[in-house]
Amino acid sequence: MFGSLVRAGLGAAALLTLPFGLPTTRTMDIAPPTAFLLLGKQGPPSEDDKERARVRIGMSREQQAQLEAIFEGSRQEMHDLSTRMRDSYRKLNEVYETYDVDKQAAYAAIRQVMGVRKRLLLLRTENEIKMRRVLTRDQFERFRALLKEEGARRRGDRRRSPGPPGP
Repeated sequence: MFGSLVRAGLGAAALLTLPFGLPTTRTMDIAPPTAFLLLGKQGPPSEDDKERARVRIGMSREQQAQLEAIFEGSRQEMHDLSTRMRDSYRKLNEVYETYDVDKQAAYAAIRQVMGVRKRLLLLRTENEIKMRRVLTRDQFERFRALLKEEGARRRGDRRRSPGPPGP
């Protein structure tokens, strides 16, 4: 289940600016929060990893399949949007590279970035709502606690986020 979550639409694309203004998106930001459920692995999770996460969250196999369907349903659009976001920022940076900034071209590029960003946020919101229709409040809280722990671990922060214990 969680392999497809990595490439699906639960996360919104937060943009970073690299030196010299070259923007990028972080995989963590465009991937759904469930990407962290890889439990320490890079790439697709093993069946054991998926089972450990499912048990820790306390969800049934049916719920797991429902979540996977939700995320798989938005995977391609999320991929397309992240590509459009990179292209939009590239165009904006091209405008900024000249001394005489073309104000109309800059505004057009900014509107394009804002449009893609809006769709990313709407897609994430749609998936967040759908996810809550599948998980109970308790499962959702365990799910979020697991995401915080895994995010902290991936950042090298060894402090554990407080949260409800898994089953």
